[in-house]
Amino acid sequence: MRYLQVIRVRVRNWTRSAVVVPLVLAALGGAAGVIATSLPMLARNGTPASGFMPALLAGFLTVLGLAAAVAALARRPDPPDRAPGLGSRDIPQRQEVRAGLALCLAVGLFAALAPAAGLLPAAGVAAVVCLVATEEARPATVALGALTLMVITALLFRGLLGSAVPLFGAR
Repeated sequence: MRYLQVIRVRVRNWTRSAVVVPLVLAALGGAAGVIATSLPMLARNGTPASGFMPALLAGFLTVLGLAAAVAALARRPDPPDRAPGLGSRDIPQRQEVRAGLALCLAVGLFAALAPAAGLLPAAGVAAVVCLVATEEARPATVALGALTLMVITALLFRGLLGSAVPLFGAR
């Protein structure tokens, strides 16, 4: 097999996996949604019950999986005559690795800070860590992103879910 044929096979396989994996995640989200519908969604007093968050997360997983599959179908693979290198998709770039590590760090910091500092400071720190990892990070963009996430978090947990999670400080 010639070198260009190897590249062509690699590009085709990457495209298939870029579509198949999100579709599998969407199917798992759909299955989780079916299971979640067997649980009660709302308690008698109108607050969310045990099935609300699993159904919400299953819906997000399904929608995001389908969106990722559509995006992969719309994306054109590299031309077959292009040699793999720094611009190819088979080698993780420094930016992609940094973003993945930042996301892991943000989740860990959120889990550690939320019980002690409250929900909003933990969400703000997690947003700052994720946004700083991007190449286009500017102080105003990071601050606006963190404030936006904090407002959305407050509206979701207090307004929509009616949760008693402390927004600032420990219980």
